[in-house]
Formats: sequence, C-alpha cells, structure tokens
Amino acid sequence: MRNALGLFLLSLGVAQAQELHGQHGPVLALVFSPDGTTLASVSEEGTLKFWNVATRTERQVLHGDAGRVLSVAFSTDGSKLATGGYKGSVRLWDAHTGALEASLDKPWPSALVSGLAFTPDGTKLVAAVGWSIHLSSSLCKLLARDVASKRQLFEVVTEDNRVYPSVVLSPDGKTLAVPAGRSATFYEVATGRKSPKRLSLGEGRASGHAISGDGAVFALAGGKRGNQQIKVWQLATGKEIARLHGHGDKITSAALSRDGTLLVSGSWDGTVKVWDVPTGALRTTFQANVGPVHGMAPSPDGKTAAAGGRGGTIHLWSVP
Repeated sequence: MRNALGLFLLSLGVAQAQELHGQHGPVLALVFSPDGTTLASVSEEGTLKFWNVATRTERQVLHGDAGRVLSVAFSTDGSKLATGGYKGSVRLWDAHTGALEASLDKPWPSALVSGLAFTPDGTKLVAAVGWSIHLSSSLCKLLARDVASKRQLFEVVTEDNRVYPSVVLSPDGKTLAVPAGRSATFYEVATGRKSPKRLSLGEGRASGHAISGDGAVFALAGGKRGNQQIKVWQLATGKEIARLHGHGDKITSAALSRDGTLLVSGSWDGTVKVWDVPTGALRTTFQANVGPVHGMAPSPDGKTAAAGGRGGTIHLWSVP
C-alpha cells in the first residue's frame, strides 16, 4: 500500500494541516539547508527529496540509491549535500542542481552509514559507519574523508558495538560527539583523537544527542525501558543544567535552538515534545499519529522544526 507524505504546518497548540503526497516509505532523516529555504528528506525507499519550505511543495526527487538512505547532511555554505545508506553508500550531490558529484561506495563496503557531518569549511566529511557482525553485535567506526580528494583522514573504532551511531559536530568544526553506551564520547576532528571529556546519562543507552548552534550547550537523550530522559549540560564546564522526562518510549532524536534555551525531541512513542531548557518545563506535546518519530531537524533560525516518522509523514511547525 502506498504511503502518503503528509506535510503539516503546526503552531504550538493548534495544528493546521496541509498535505503533500509522494513518499513511499518511512522518512528516516531530515535536514534544512543553511539558509532555511529547503528541507531535504531521505527515506527507506532510497529517495532523496528536496522541499521548498516557503511554498510547501516538492522541488526535486533524486533516486541515487538502491536501498535505504539513512543519513543526510548539508555543507555549511549549502552548495553540497551528502547522503548515506546501506552497503556503505555515500553520495555527494550538488544541492542546487541535484547533480551527483561523487560516490564513495568502495571504501566502506557492506556497511550502514548511519550519520554524516561536514566540517564548517566543507572540506571534510565525517561518517558514522557500522558493519553487522551478528544479530547482537556490530563493528562501529568513525571515518573522515577529504571531500575533494576522497582521501581518508582518520578511522576510529567507537566504544559501543551494539548501535550504529549518529554524529554531531561542534559549530567550530573542531569537536565530534558520538553516543557510546550510556555516555557521549568526544573526538578531535583534525586527528580523530579521543577527548577525556565524557557526559553520561547514568543508566541505559544513549540514542540521540545535540549541540546548540552557539556550541555552548550539549544534550544527550536515552535511558532504559520505562525511564527515558534527556540530560543537558554546559559543554565547556560539564555542568548539568536540565534533566527532562516525559517520553514513553525510545527517544530517537533531539535538537537544540541556537542559544540552547529550547529543545525539541522525537520518540518511538509517536510524540514530539518541546522543552524550555532553563526551567526544565515541557512546553508542548504533539501527537504525530504516524507511529515512531525517526528524524528531527530544526531550521537555522530556530523558528521552524521538522520531524519524520514510520508512516512516511513529515511534520513542519513553527516554534515561537
């Protein structure tokens, strides 16, 4: 049965719907362009779609992958977009024309590319890559490549071999954060060297993380069954500033506003929650009604956020 991609415009408290049709499978990841005019979504069906945010229309659809596309990232200047998927598939696209510029399949065969991030200058691409060993274990690595030459810069085996990690870069491009077990581990982008800094949930497993746009605040989401939480710290000092509870199932994604005062989270419980970080108060809960929420993306100005889920639906709403 064909799934519809519903794009809903939501204001905090009132849902005013507008639908777009065209997606055939679950939306697995989302990202806004740096200027906020375009939303890119990737899905289980292997497509990459570009949406015009102002007109709420599909701008372009690309079929560059034979399997699921799991991750997507814009370069800081918005000129390039990278996608990652099954079988080690990494593609570099011209974000304006949709032309395929490069394919990095061969270096990472038989792998799942679960996270991607460009450095701010656009010269390096970091990927979180996992190889399945058997049903209960995998080999997870971080790999960095020079975008122009495709030369590998470093390779690091992560500490957690039971999840395929996502990656988040600090705004200055110097630090890489990766979930590992119940903690977040930090690496130097230039060398791949692990930092002594660790921030921990205390129990359970980390499943989502975020750094604010000013680089001052870090959030780590996860926990164990029946006790999901989001912890928030001042990144420089490691001081905990908030602990957020309310999701009834695995938290899959988190996003912080530029100044770190607002946090949006998505969960397998089918909800999207908006939190006030300084007070720890829950501001609003949206019931997505499309099953688990897989992906979350804030716009660069922090005024809009998008979430995608299993039902092939994207929610786009304004955040005051």
